Formats: sequence, structure tokens, C-alpha cells
Amino acid sequence: MWNRGVGMKEEKFLLLVLILLFASFFASHFKITGTVTKEAFVLINDYRCEAVDGGFRVCETVEWGGVENGYAKGYVLGGERLSEADRQYASPFTYCQDISGGDYKRVGVQAYVYDAANRLVALDKSKAVECSRSVEMGEFVKRVYFNAQRNTGHGLGFGVVEIKLPGDPISCTVDGYWESDNEGRGTSGIKRYCHKARGILQGYVDFYEQYVVEDPDYFIWAGPSKPKANPLEKRYNGEILHARLCDNQYYQEDGERYIAIGKVVDFSKDLKIEWSYVNEDTMPVVNFIFDLKCKLKEEKVGRVQESRENVESEIVEDIGKVEEPRKVDEEIVPFEMPVERERRVGFWERIREYLRDTFL
Repeated sequence: MWNRGVGMKEEKFLLLVLILLFASFFASHFKITGTVTKEAFVLINDYRCEAVDGGFRVCETVEWGGVENGYAKGYVLGGERLSEADRQYASPFTYCQDISGGDYKRVGVQAYVYDAANRLVALDKSKAVECSRSVEMGEFVKRVYFNAQRNTGHGLGFGVVEIKLPGDPISCTVDGYWESDNEGRGTSGIKRYCHKARGILQGYVDFYEQYVVEDPDYFIWAGPSKPKANPLEKRYNGEILHARLCDNQYYQEDGERYIAIGKVVDFSKDLKIEWSYVNEDTMPVVNFIFDLKCKLKEEKVGRVQESRENVESEIVEDIGKVEEPRKVDEEIVPFEMPVERERRVGFWERIREYLRDTFL
């Protein structure tokens, strides 16, 4: 007699074999495309701005993944519409747009990822870049005159010269000379031969460096007992002014004993030159006379920053929306990112659920 319990087991076994055969055939002849995984993501790794004629060029570098047969798009507010942006299939990719602007502009940058059915599945919308340009105001020229001399005893002197500029400097040059006064008021040296000694000065300073080239004139640098000479010019880094003064050891190779120098210590529209003086011999007053020529700028501080302020209200598309050409007068509506999306059940997961319900 037919055993009903055994028959039921054989039926279930045969049904399982048929299901496995059908699944194997289906998987080998059909390819399921456009599957969105839980790891779908997009990230703007880098974003930057540079000034160009008529505005700014804004670029973003985007990394994305986690969706089969999908694609990504970059978007810069103020550039081309999202529907016109090229689809990007590689990761990472860089997307750039030229936008109009004056001296300053704040621009949102975004990135979107779509699946094979053109549904938006991930976005990065929280970045903003602030663009600025420096506008040169031309050349500013000022004749500067000051003297350096001992003021603390023992042949030492120190001081600061402040020069007011009408704007922040980009770079400045010094073109002039220094000249010694060994006979006028303020000189008290016993030896007074270092009078009317002179050196030509050509200097340069910006935010990164400063230097000066001094070219001494024809003079009795080592004293009246030595012949006149015209020493070679010499460059001094880290200074904007330099005067090598008379010294009976002037031509020795052990360095310079007596000098008056100047260094820029505040390179701004309140430009400051700090000077120092060393001379324990003739102790002349050193007069610096030069033209200070500066290129000035009117600059708004530009920076790149992450920000959600004033960017969320300009989001172009929402998660789950199918990409389609946008109308010119289409209103852009802000949205909140969904906390959790509905789980999609794949083919194999349905098979597993059926087998679990049937045999367990």
C-alpha cells in the first residue's frame, strides 16, 4: 500500500529538484541588470575654484559606486542644467563648469548617481566653494627717507619705520641708495673719514621672500691709508636694505663688522621695516633714500569649505526620481533625505524564502 508520508517527501524532493533546474536555466539564459545594492554611494572628494575671464571655473572630483550598470553626473549651480551634463561611467571623474561672477561668488557643487532605470539612488549635496579674485589697483610709488644710527650706546641702534599703503601689497621693489654722514649732527666718532660713502640699492619683497642687491660706490672703504676701491655688488637674502660701512678690516674675509640693515617684518598695507645698526668705529649716520614701488590688490578672502547653508534649497533631484529633461521654468523644491528606502527583494532571495517556507 502506498505510504502517504513517503509520497509527500518524494513530492517535496521532486519539487525542489524542479525548482533548482528552473533557477539554473533562468540564471544561465537571463542577466538581471540595474540591481541597486545597499552600498550605492557618491562622494565629492575635492572641489576647487579658479578665476577666469568673466567669472570663475569650478571643478569637483567625484567618486561613486555600488550600482550595477549605473552612471553618475556632476552639477555646479550656475552652470549647465543637470539634464545637459554628460553621463559619467568611470570613477573617480572630474567635472568642471565656467560660471559668471565678479570679484566674489559662493557656489554649490553636487553629484548624483542613477541606476540602469535612470532612477536617482545616491547624491552628495552638502558642498559649497567660495570663489574670489585679486584685483590689481596699479602701481603705488612712495619716496622714503629715514636714517639709521646708534641709539643705545656701544655703537648699536634699532628702530622701526612704518609706511602706510592705500591697499594690501602683492609685491614691492626698492630702488635707491644709502649715504653716510660722518660730519653732521648725531655723529660723534673720532674718525670722520667715512663721510659721503654710498651704495646703490635694489631690493624686492613679497609674501614669500625679500632680498636686496647692494653695489658700493668708489670710496676709501678701509680708511685714508688705503687706496680707493669699487667693491663688487653683493646680494643679501632676508633683507630689503643693506649698507656695508667703512672699516679698516673692510677687505678681510672674516665677514662684515659694521653694517646698517633693514628687514620687512609686516608685509601689509601697514608695511613695517625693522632696521638695526652696528658700528663701533666711525659711527656715521646712515641715510636711506629710495623709491618704494608696490603692486597693490583689493582682495576678498576666498576659501573652500563644506557647508549645507543655502545649498539644500537648490537641490535639483530627489532620491528615486527618474531622470528626464527639465523644463526651463521648472521649480526646484527642497527635500529631506529619506531615512530608509524600501528593501528590494531579488530573485534568489525569493527562492530562499520559498524553500524555507516549504521545507522548514
